[in-house]
Amino acid sequence: MKYYLADLRVLLEGCYGRLAAAFALFAGSAAMDLVCMAILPLFVAAALSPQALTQLPLAWLDSAVGPVSPLWLSAAVLALFVLRAGVMLIVGSKMAEIAEWVRERVVSRLTAQQLASAYERAIGRSISDEITAAASYSITFSTHVVVPLLRLGLDILTIVAVLAFVGRLEPLVVLVSGGIFAVVWIAYFTVVRGITARHSRRLADLQADLHHQVTQSLSSPREVRVYGLQPYFAGRIEENLRATSRAQARLGAVYWFPRALGELTLIALAVAYVVYKAASGVEVALVVSNLSVLAFAGLRLMPAFAQGMANLTFLQAGRRVTRVLADRLRDAPHPSVPTSPTHPAQSFDSLELRGVSFRYQGADSDALRDISLSIHRGQSVGVVGTSGAGKSTLGDLVLGLLAPREGQIVFNGQPVSPSASGWFRLAGFVPQSPYIANDTLLRNVAYGVPAEQIDLALARRALALAQLEQVAAALPKGLDTMLGDHGVRLSGGQRQRVAIARALYRQRDFLVLDEATSALDQETEREVIASIEALKGTITTFIIAHRLSTLRNCDFIIELHQGRVVDVRAPSLQP
Repeated sequence: MKYYLADLRVLLEGCYGRLAAAFALFAGSAAMDLVCMAILPLFVAAALSPQALTQLPLAWLDSAVGPVSPLWLSAAVLALFVLRAGVMLIVGSKMAEIAEWVRERVVSRLTAQQLASAYERAIGRSISDEITAAASYSITFSTHVVVPLLRLGLDILTIVAVLAFVGRLEPLVVLVSGGIFAVVWIAYFTVVRGITARHSRRLADLQADLHHQVTQSLSSPREVRVYGLQPYFAGRIEENLRATSRAQARLGAVYWFPRALGELTLIALAVAYVVYKAASGVEVALVVSNLSVLAFAGLRLMPAFAQGMANLTFLQAGRRVTRVLADRLRDAPHPSVPTSPTHPAQSFDSLELRGVSFRYQGADSDALRDISLSIHRGQSVGVVGTSGAGKSTLGDLVLGLLAPREGQIVFNGQPVSPSASGWFRLAGFVPQSPYIANDTLLRNVAYGVPAEQIDLALARRALALAQLEQVAAALPKGLDTMLGDHGVRLSGGQRQRVAIARALYRQRDFLVLDEATSALDQETEREVIASIEALKGTITTFIIAHRLSTLRNCDFIIELHQGRVVDVRAPSLQP
């Protein structure tokens, strides 16, 4: 339990003010129940036998308000219960509002911390798991933890208020019924605790697996169709949904059982009370009057009791997702990663690597060792090497995404690191498989810029430099044409040039191209290389490639082998 409470503290951080306001509202609702119960016996007694009012333990209310008119009392009771119904609506609305606000806050914190996390951590995480946490798990936390927690608070306040009032009216009834309900409650949780924990873990695993299967099936449309994998994925998803349905059905039975058990216990107690009072010779009007209070109390206690047990069951079922979400928030670091505005604050002059070595977390050896080089404004630098030589790692170090284990990277005389704001405002990146959003060509070029802030002239200039003007003109809606998921409306070379235009829109002085043409045919590669060569002298380029032909116009070429520089040469010296 202490671990569960610790997890809740992590997830509810910053929410205590709203939760306290909610519980204050719940206390007001419980007070409203007390007022309703106080006036109800007066109304019933006045209707049946006005003389019976003087024998009620609550006759002080009659003396406080003076002679009671049945019409006035009827109107007051009706108005009071209408007001109570309004308060209950407000309570329900506020409960849903707070639960959704907490979910939004958890998702916002998860997303912000993941986006701000170190690059090395980001490339090692599962996108499917992140989506599951932000989407499914956050909803489960809201519905199975936050809402039950709020309802449980309301249930407890209601039970305490009702029992306190009934205890003054019928102390023996409270003692007997309280003991019976306590025994029923303990017996219920002794039986269902293990069942709930088992099925809640099963549901959390099924949610994660469903997102994984859906992500796989929709992320590879060509492979799925070419290899005929539709039946496989459809079967896996259907199997998952059937298992989820079975687990939900079993938990549903557990959730509804307290209501049936509470109703049965309440009816038995009401019958026993009437039989006992009748046998004791108590006046019928008083029995009916008190019974009306007990009936109202029962109407409030039975749902509170049943829902209280169900809410505790929900809280038990939500422990798994609470632990997962809390662990993610605990583990996520809070580095200060700068924003990346469109216009850089300074220009690029030089970049130096001084004896740089790097090793990935958990690795036994360095991915790069003792790398030294110097790059000046307007130069074009090529990097070649076999697979695993460390080319992409060097590109990530140059970009400032990774921090060297030894040595130093210096930009314009200032050290480069994952928190170097000046460098992140100058560097651009074109990967082998650039991300193209299912959005317009314009918004893909101005990626991450709010629509109202897009500089159309700058976007057209970037498209021209990337040799995409004719492509844009040929699209049905020009710059406003939707490109589809992963840019399916564009060819491979056009997608690469969109990535180049993206960097140029942000006026980057230093551009890293990581295998940007390795997956292209020769003709498309020539088009992309022509776009890159058109930039020579305007910006500084750092080009990683497998083929030397891609680097023929570079100022010099660096060859890597097993993480070391084995050769630095001019293109004219190529064999």
